[in-house]
Amino acid sequence: MQEAKVFAGELHHAVGAADKVKDALTRLVEASRRLKGFSDPDTVTKAERIMEAISKETKASKKPLKTLGRLVALAKPSREELGAGKQYYPLMYYVDKKFQDTMQTCSGEKVNEPIVGESLDGCASACDATNIDCVGFSYFGVGETSLCFLFSSLRSATYYTGCGDDEHNQVDLLQKSVRRSPGVDIDPWKCGSIGSPLQAVNKEGKSYILALDIPTGDYKEVFEVKKAWKGQFTKINACSINPVDSIIYCVMQVQRGKNSVVRIDTKKLAFVATVEWSWAAAFDSAGTFYYGNGDGLFSMANIASLEGKESVYQVPKMGEMEAIVEKPMGADVAIIDADLEGSGKKTYAIGTLKEKVAIARVSGRESKRWILSAKGLPAGETTWGAAWNFKSELYYASNSGKGVYQLDLGSVNLEKKEITFVKAGKSMETNSNDGLGCPKGRSPFKPVLPPKPKSVVAPFKPKPPRDEVVKVEKDEVQVEKLNPPKEQEQKLAPKKGQVRCMVKLSKFEGINLKPDPSGKCKMCLKTLSRADRCY
Repeated sequence: MQEAKVFAGELHHAVGAADKVKDALTRLVEASRRLKGFSDPDTVTKAERIMEAISKETKASKKPLKTLGRLVALAKPSREELGAGKQYYPLMYYVDKKFQDTMQTCSGEKVNEPIVGESLDGCASACDATNIDCVGFSYFGVGETSLCFLFSSLRSATYYTGCGDDEHNQVDLLQKSVRRSPGVDIDPWKCGSIGSPLQAVNKEGKSYILALDIPTGDYKEVFEVKKAWKGQFTKINACSINPVDSIIYCVMQVQRGKNSVVRIDTKKLAFVATVEWSWAAAFDSAGTFYYGNGDGLFSMANIASLEGKESVYQVPKMGEMEAIVEKPMGADVAIIDADLEGSGKKTYAIGTLKEKVAIARVSGRESKRWILSAKGLPAGETTWGAAWNFKSELYYASNSGKGVYQLDLGSVNLEKKEITFVKAGKSMETNSNDGLGCPKGRSPFKPVLPPKPKSVVAPFKPKPPRDEVVKVEKDEVQVEKLNPPKEQEQKLAPKKGQVRCMVKLSKFEGINLKPDPSGKCKMCLKTLSRADRCY
């Protein structure tokens, strides 16, 4: 798309150069029409000067017209042959035919320039016209606004599976090796494309991972962290899912005064590092583990590389950890990368303290903490024990069962120390708990925040000459009465079938474009990614 913008600039510049010649010739033609009385020597002299100027401008027009003609031929070849597109198949046909009807985008070695306003058959015809160079094209939109890009080779692609299809979510087409945890092997947690609001809860002497049933607000058991796995322990808390290895990490109280970070799955656990007891935890996008208690917030980078042990007595003690934030951040925190200070993206920890919010910058050399007044939270709530981050959408659940509330990031004002929440769903009463969610998954809650459209800047309108002001204003009033202003039309998202990556069958028949981790595959894609997004 950036290359399309650059090429559009070249076209615009070429049109401007041609327009200058056209305007000059137009002025000369108009001047010739005003000539009368060719028996007058002065008129003949003027006519000769005009003819000389026309000859000069005609010669000057050859270069800009040739340039414009060449660029127009590239931008809109107009060689459409009906049915030409039948030689081309969707890229996913060569990877996994189940996904050939999904929306797809691709990139590679470009042939010629971006093409505008052609049908899919027109783009296929343009690809054919390059003979052996073109193997496929990327196509966007329909009609006069369509764009297509021709490629001599393919390097990367993305396919968009849409929403709510579990079969798509479970398919791994990238051939990436599954990352195993070092030491005692713990299975990763399968988040899927839509995250689940999970809670670690201790009750009646047992520890569970529960999932919030959003329509009812009840928590339903996912699995029990059984004490028989590794001997007796007291409880767990400060749980979160690491985006690096997709494994659940918790702080476990093994016995009074002895606590450890553990990896857990549905059948076993592994001890990772000895730490102070904590009840709040979250990961940042790089896999740094943040955990907190009444003394503040601590961090442990690259925790996924630490070896998991069979016994708590085998793990290293981390020593005296210095708090990166020396004051409490709440019963649970969410970590997010955002630009809250207006100076670029930074990493922040956000927790709720009764009816206020604590925000701490945790990236960079020095941390900083703000306390903000919160609008929209229920009065009298003292503890918010669960925080969830779903693709930078933050949610907090009250321990007394007053509901789940979404934090409106757009409302954060560090100068005025204000922030706003909107209720997103129900919750039940819990205690001795901590929230853990899938930061890469979409939010399972229905949208509750009002849309924030970008401001529209009116185009610059030059001021008319003084003697035309009254006439223009009058005309504008008349036009406005005939054509009352319409509300700004909303730009619709691309529809299925309007975004495609088409590959010539004769070039790739019998070849699988699926990426090969060994790098020995010459014809396959280097990268292939899946985007579980709605369209």
